[in-house]
Parts: sequence; structure tokens; C-alpha cells
Amino acid sequence: MKNGFAVTTAVNRFLASRFYPIIVGVICFLCHSFGLELIFFTLVAITAVYICFCNGNSLRMIPLVLMSLIAMSHVNNEYMHGRGLTDFIADSRAGLIYLVFLMSVFGVAIIYFLGRRLANKPSRLWEGSAEYADKPSEHKGLLLLKNSKLLPGLLIFGAMYLLAGAFFSEYEASSFGYSIGLFAVLVPVFALVLLTIEWDKKSFDYVCDCATVMLAVIALQIGLLYITDPYLADLVYTEPRRAKSLVFLGWAASNLIANMIAVTLPFVLYRMVTAKQPLIYFAVAGAAVIAMIYTFSRTAALFALPMYGLVSMFALFKAKGRKFLWIAYGILAAIALIMLPVFWTEIIQSLNFFSVTGWGDSDRYLRWDLGLEHFTDWPVFGVGFSHLTYVLGQQEGRLRFALYHNYIIQLIASMGMFGLLAYLFHRYQTVKLLIKKFDFVNVFIFISIGMFITTSLVNNTLFSPLTMVVYSLVMVMLECHNRTKKAKGEIS
Repeated sequence: MKNGFAVTTAVNRFLASRFYPIIVGVICFLCHSFGLELIFFTLVAITAVYICFCNGNSLRMIPLVLMSLIAMSHVNNEYMHGRGLTDFIADSRAGLIYLVFLMSVFGVAIIYFLGRRLANKPSRLWEGSAEYADKPSEHKGLLLLKNSKLLPGLLIFGAMYLLAGAFFSEYEASSFGYSIGLFAVLVPVFALVLLTIEWDKKSFDYVCDCATVMLAVIALQIGLLYITDPYLADLVYTEPRRAKSLVFLGWAASNLIANMIAVTLPFVLYRMVTAKQPLIYFAVAGAAVIAMIYTFSRTAALFALPMYGLVSMFALFKAKGRKFLWIAYGILAAIALIMLPVFWTEIIQSLNFFSVTGWGDSDRYLRWDLGLEHFTDWPVFGVGFSHLTYVLGQQEGRLRFALYHNYIIQLIASMGMFGLLAYLFHRYQTVKLLIKKFDFVNVFIFISIGMFITTSLVNNTLFSPLTMVVYSLVMVMLECHNRTKKAKGEIS
């Protein structure tokens, strides 16, 4: 028995280390590169089951969740090849049965995990079981949800997801399916993590490190895409619009990739400012920004680049490791002075997309007009997320999921006035919690939320299930950080 405790203690110590997210990221990158998502998801499920039974802290699942969001490769995605991951798995009945079995085991593990949490009976194997036992009663079980500052707004907003399109005369079942997806990644994810997380003053740094690994993997994926696809690299110079359409990683296309970088980047920059050794965060942030630029997403670049520049200037004067940053930026400036005159023409030509496209609306005005028309006709609960009346240019037909590329218009067109009011109530709760203890951590949470909102002005960041998973985790971070004692200042 002692040997068993020794093993789980060693494994749990590893899961709490900075090496664990890095290893998950490396495996994710390799599996993504070779189209081996099924292997990666299997390893994720096994690790998650272990965490449920032998670790007891959903904080250790965050690397698994973040890497799973970006694991899908273009090799197995129907967008490019007419074959989805489900087809890949279903090639053999045994593979499909195995996947269902794996999901069932994970479901049982989650039920066990939640049951112990709700009963306030932590396993002796769990990480921090003694600390959990010593916690005040208000930090246990369902009282965690009852005392949550954000859950009421999330529940109301989630309910409006489910009611989106109610009473619309051409309502479709696919709209309800999309609504369930958005609801699932918003409310249950938030509640599940909040109920099962062990949060302390080091936890925010841990999540930021996970975000750093995630952005490093995305930057590597973008780099590998350009290296392995010379046709795409040529199109960047000759047909930039066509090149943008081919920036596809399997889990997302260009705009969504850039938005994912934009909303996650603040947490990497937080570590660049607060870490004593900031160079790895400096490098990852820079690589992520370059990757974002070469997705050719104008919106993400418009909002994320100024944010990156401002935080970088702040870091030069206030970061704990600012002397290292001065050296790094000095070396970078010297390299730029040497290399830019040599490669200036190639660099400018590689960014032709921005000059060719400019700030054209890419049919967004038409989408917005249509959304306003739908709101006028169905102002109470909107028209939902799928309908048959979508018209774009000269083409008329069904748009599987009606996304208007503006979150305000999306709210009123898809969810009506009640959807807008529910969102405003949720936003009021987040702002109230942010300003209650507006310390350095909350500043960067605020910046991330700002990236969600600004990129959603002309994109679908707040209505994409992938980015909404990250949003739910940001809400958990905000809730957990603001229920702990006021943190000491971290900037020297």
C-alpha cells in the first residue's frame, strides 16, 4: 500500500510540474503532424481517468483540454479531404467500439470524481486531499456553485442559447444542436471545473504555462504548414487571397486560429512580465504573434498587435526579468537592422494580403444587414443558428450555421432581445468581479476578455465552441482568483 501511495505521489508531483504540460504539448504536436489524433485522444482519456481516481484536481486536466482543442489535423478533417475523424475511426468496427468504450470509462470516472467532490469525501490518493479537508465549508461541494459570483449569469446566458430561435417559423433541429454545443462548453465546463479544482496562488501561473505551451504548439503547426506546403508558400506572394483560404490546421481555419492566439496571448505575456526567467515566454509570444500575422487575419492583428506592443513596452520597465528582456530585444533589434535591408522586399511581398485586401468587409455588411433584418422580424428569441433564408451575393441557399461575424448582431439575430439582455447581465457580473480586486492577475484576465470582445466585433470568437472552451476556463480563473486572499504584488 505504501508503494502505491509513493507511486501516485510521484505521478501527482509530475502533473504539478511545468514539464507535464510541455510533454502533453510535444505529444499533441507529433500526433497532429502525422494524423494520429486517435492515439493522442486515447492518451488524454487515460490521463484524465487517472486524474479523476488518483489525483483529484481538475487543474491538471487543463493541459489535456487545451491541447485537445488543437489536436485535430488536416489529414483527417473533411474540410480539406472529404474525410472526418469519425470516418477515420469508423474504418474498423473494432476502432469505433474501442472509442465508445474509452468514452464510457471516462464518463464513469467523471461521475466518481463528482460524487466524491459533492459528498466532500476526497480520496487519500488525491493531490491536496488534506488541504481540501481543511477548507472552509463554503469552498466545498454544491456550496461552491451556490456561492459562485459568475454562475447565475452563465446559467441565464446558457438558457438563452437553448431558447435561441424559439417560435421561429423555419426553426431547424440543427440550430438546437449548435445551441447545445455552445451551452455545453459554457455552463457544464465552468461548473465541472469549478467544483473539482484545487486553486492556490501558484495555480494562475500553472494555467499561464499551459497557455504558453499551447501557443508554442500552434506556432509550430503554422510553421510546419508553410514548410511542408510549398504551394501555399508560393501563393503568399502570387495569390494572397487564395493563400489565406489554405491556412488550415485541421482544428480551425485562418481567422479562428488567429483568434485563439489573440485570446490566449495575454496569459503568456503575464508570465513574461512576472517570471524571473522570461525569455521562453518572450520567444513563444513572439513566435505566436508571427504565426498570427501569417494566418492573414486582419481583425486579430488589429487588436492583438497593439496589445502585444504595449505589454512588451511595460515589461521592459516593470518585468521581474527586465534585464533579460532588454538583452533579448537588443539582440532582436540588431538582427533586424542586419537582416531587414536584405530581406525587406520578400517580407513586404509576403504580407501582400493586407495591402491587396485592405479593410474590405468580405461580405460582412451583407451578413450584418441580414442579421438586423432577422432581428426586426423575430425580436424576442431570434432565428437561432441555422435556417434556410441565408443569401450571400448571387447565391441563395442554406447556411448550415448562420454566423454573422459580429457578436452583437449575432446575439440579437440568433437569440433576440432576451439573448442580448442575458449577455449584458453576464458581462455585468464579470466586470463587477474584475473591479472587486483589480490586481495584476485581473488586469491580464481583463485583457483576455477584451480580446474575446474585440475580435468578436467582426468574427465569431464568442460563438465558436473551440474558443468558448477557453472562455469558460478564463471565467473559472476569474472566479477562483477572486475567492482567494488578496495576492501580494508580483512586480518589483
